[in-house]
Amino acid sequence: MVQHSEPHLVLWQEEKIGNVLQEACNVSGARTVSISELTSHESISSAVDVSSSELGEVYAKDSAMIMYTSGSTGTPKGILLAHEGLRNWVEAALHLFEIGRDETFLQQTSCSFDMCFVQIFLALCSGGLLCLTPTKLRADATFITEAIATENITFTGATPSEYSNWHRYGDHRALSQSLSHWRTALTGGEATTYATLELFSSLAGSGDYGNGPRFFNVYGPTETTIGATGTELEYFGDFKSAEIHVGKPLAGCLVYVMDERLQPVPVGIQGEIVIGGAGVARGYLKNQELSSERFVPNPLVPQHYRAKGWTKMHRTGDIGRWREDGALLIEGRKSGDTQIKLRGLRIDLAEIENSILRESQNTLAQVVVSVRHSTQPSVQFNEGFLVAHVKFQPGVFPSRGEQQAFLNELLARLPLPQYMRPAAAFPVENLPMMISGKLNRKAVADLPLEQEGSSSLAYLQRVTDNRPLTKTEARLKDLWEACISDDISKQYAFEPNTDFFHVGGNSTLLLKLQYDIRRNFDVSLTLLDMFQYSTL
Repeated sequence: MVQHSEPHLVLWQEEKIGNVLQEACNVSGARTVSISELTSHESISSAVDVSSSELGEVYAKDSAMIMYTSGSTGTPKGILLAHEGLRNWVEAALHLFEIGRDETFLQQTSCSFDMCFVQIFLALCSGGLLCLTPTKLRADATFITEAIATENITFTGATPSEYSNWHRYGDHRALSQSLSHWRTALTGGEATTYATLELFSSLAGSGDYGNGPRFFNVYGPTETTIGATGTELEYFGDFKSAEIHVGKPLAGCLVYVMDERLQPVPVGIQGEIVIGGAGVARGYLKNQELSSERFVPNPLVPQHYRAKGWTKMHRTGDIGRWREDGALLIEGRKSGDTQIKLRGLRIDLAEIENSILRESQNTLAQVVVSVRHSTQPSVQFNEGFLVAHVKFQPGVFPSRGEQQAFLNELLARLPLPQYMRPAAAFPVENLPMMISGKLNRKAVADLPLEQEGSSSLAYLQRVTDNRPLTKTEARLKDLWEACISDDISKQYAFEPNTDFFHVGGNSTLLLKLQYDIRRNFDVSLTLLDMFQYSTL
């Protein structure tokens, strides 16, 4: 991302900048400045040696930031978001959520996710108080729920998965006490389900502290600057009889449901969701071809929008339809699209597939990644996991054992963030195809998750250790198996040096493991500890 965006300055807060990042900065010509270095100077301007006149004027249509998301080519794509889009969303959100100056906002989201800017800018632009969460405690449900109670948090923004984690693994008493001051709960980033509404309904009925916060559901891809629609959802009474929708367009936003010719479809008819207005991004950085494909002229733009230069619209790839009351329903992705949301994170499966192919150095002929859910009845925590099915080039690694060993090693070195790494990879003779000759992704998603003709294989370890597990390790192994899908865990032999993240574990499952360890061992471990010491 540093090499792609070519920033003038890179701020970092670690004690020592990593070699890879330093090399990227050297290539792009970016200057590196540590936060501690800034604090040792009289002002930021003296530290970076740039005068205000050199910075120049800033205009509404200038880029405010570049947000990177998963891309189908194997590398992330940078989205150029303008100042006017961010300003429009803040103004619309302040009105929708009825935010005053006495709000206290929880800021627990990483800056790599646009929910972070919801929390920061709504606080700064309303005169409210921003409560910053230490980085290592952002995902700690107990800490978060206690902070909501003790810091008198009135506004939270989180994905449905986060709210589920807080309710399942956090301090229930603290959450109940928070009802006396918790006014607004905003969600987005992934589909809201009845399960999300149920947990707020359960929370509201858990004590005498209050009726629970107002619950808002917002929708809008990053390319439209945080959100384009929003609504308040009820979680009292017979709420399951109502459809879960994402509301109506926010002020300054134009939302359409269109056919393949980009013509609006009637109410109740499915089509692609296309968004115009102030929030539409300037395009993808250094990718004119994709920008031209996804950001197209708006033939329906009103005259007063045209006068402001808001003449383009973004093809989201999402499928939806209008309700009679003007609310928007989201009903999936376009056929053939490989973009998904997993644990609140936007992932393009094609990016993972291309990365695996590239890393295999022509050993693999074809790779297909799919999302699976546990078939294990005892696993309640079931947000899904990624698996890969691969076809080897002819004559390469003839034995199944050699193939699996190669795949295990490949996954271990895959240059992708942890949440994008498949939990396992399975070799197949052929991948299912449709009559048209195209890959049948739906059939791939139904392929069995098992090693044919071979026993379970441990994920490649740097140091093998075949000694018997101690009693404590054996108890931990049982907790691991309770967290990880049985479809994945049975593929691996757990040894003392087995890494949790190499046998199907992920950061969300780590939260459940933290909770189970606390309950079974009466030991409180931080998530940072568990990330650093992740072997059995």
